[in-house]
Amino acid sequence: MQFVNHYYITGTSKGIGKALAELLLEKGETVTGISRSCSIEHHNYTHHSIDLSDLEAVKNFEFQEAVNAEKIALVNNAGTLGEVSYVGNSSDDDIINAFNINLTAVAVLTNKFIKAYITYTAEKIILNITSGAAHHIYDGWSAYCTTKAGMDMFTRVIDKEQQLTKSNIKIMAVAPGIIETQMQEQIRNADESCFSAKHDFIEYHQQGMLKPVSQSARQLFDVLKNPSKYPDAVFDLRDLA
Repeated sequence: MQFVNHYYITGTSKGIGKALAELLLEKGETVTGISRSCSIEHHNYTHHSIDLSDLEAVKNFEFQEAVNAEKIALVNNAGTLGEVSYVGNSSDDDIINAFNINLTAVAVLTNKFIKAYITYTAEKIILNITSGAAHHIYDGWSAYCTTKAGMDMFTRVIDKEQQLTKSNIKIMAVAPGIIETQMQEQIRNADESCFSAKHDFIEYHQQGMLKPVSQSARQLFDVLKNPSKYPDAVFDLRDLA
């Protein structure tokens, strides 16, 4: 029997998720992508077109049997900044959408992943992509900051549970740093009246401080390949440089 590694990644249509999926495929791994649209074509890639803000669709997703897997991983990468606006001026639907994508879908998929593979002897990894915004206050980012903080605590609780049950599931929340993505474009184009730190992010871009997604993908690849090097449940890659 040929053993394989299987990676489930959300948000594979662009950005870090796409770059990580393509890197894993280059290395001969098997990848399942979960996002609204598909932008990857590869014989080892399977795509599920799911809008992660649609919780019924998330609930209906099922992880597949993986009896020949040596490693099974879930990368909760998909995220949205949401509407940059002050609370009181935000759209109700946008708030719900951001919480669904950034936190509720993460919780549901993580629960499903653990339930599906808890009895498997394969190495199991859950990698949640968090942000420095989890512990930094940015006006206009209430939904993003809150959901990333929630993701971090969710990760810590599960890490504690897995230690107590002595399972072989490793869970981490990793902040990759400031990456050149469409989200950064949204930040730089935000209305300054709703986001007082706008010019800081413009300067980060002008000074070349943003990492390309390819660099971030390589760093996350190392985390997935060598999880024992990273003992903390929640950490920032910039702190390890």
